[in-house]
Amino acid sequence: MSSLSRDLIDAALAADLSKNEYKVFLALFRQTLCYGKASDPLTLKRLADLTGIRKDRLAQAVQGVITKGLFEATEHKIFDTLYAIGGQFLNAAAVPFFAPHLPVNGKSSPVTETVSEIREDLPESRVHTSIHLTPLTTTSFTPQPTQTKIEASEKAAVVVSGDLNSLPYPESFTSSECQQAARCLDGLHPELASDCLQLLKLGLLSGRVKSPLAYLNQLGKAARAGQLDRSQLVPSSSAPTAEARDQRPVSTEQRYRLQILAADIQALDRLQALAGCPLDASTQAHRQTLVSEFKALKAQLQENAA
Repeated sequence: MSSLSRDLIDAALAADLSKNEYKVFLALFRQTLCYGKASDPLTLKRLADLTGIRKDRLAQAVQGVITKGLFEATEHKIFDTLYAIGGQFLNAAAVPFFAPHLPVNGKSSPVTETVSEIREDLPESRVHTSIHLTPLTTTSFTPQPTQTKIEASEKAAVVVSGDLNSLPYPESFTSSECQQAARCLDGLHPELASDCLQLLKLGLLSGRVKSPLAYLNQLGKAARAGQLDRSQLVPSSSAPTAEARDQRPVSTEQRYRLQILAADIQALDRLQALAGCPLDASTQAHRQTLVSEFKALKAQLQENAA
């Protein structure tokens, strides 16, 4: 991966990108190479959230990155666009690549920095509710093996677009509404996505919800932020005791968030090392925010495990 990432970053540095184009490049770099993938489908809204660029300016920045050959874009049937690493970079890579922060063939990668201290506790793969990874060009890298028997509470699972009906959508939803609901739940663990749909059903039954998809979108945002209120799903009579709370495993979504933070920090450090110059003030401030959140969440997980 180091050769591929170096070639891609060198090309970006030589392309004289604008500020917004750099943000788009970093977001696409994060969604692909940082997760050991050749491509990733993204909606325009998701890309706007990642880059912080207004939608009316985002399209021009994306087009600039595509025009310079750093990434390729094709239409996606559920999400807006499938973004892939430029074919010339994949063809030039003579060896398999993988994300350094993820275990390969069951072996832990070398220990680096403080973010590696809890790698053994992190899920092995990124969670996505509706993507299926296939290389766009004939390359020499080998896709990671599919794990077929893993408990949902311990490992992340991928729900591909063909398995949309496996989630408990409201019976009143049409096929089109199910696809829109999948976008709202993009990136969530299947268990979290299922809880969001169960909360939506409760809201519909009570008559409180007038716009199901808008309400589901808000539930998805709360789940990504780790603020989803599931109290309605658990009867008050069956609330766990203090002893049970001490013995229950660490929340999967918290470990998943910790993995994302570790990947983001490492990606920024890797870019700085390859560029050979310090980060600008805004990027350095963003990195410090990520580090602070990482340390706080790590401390919380260690406290729960104690």
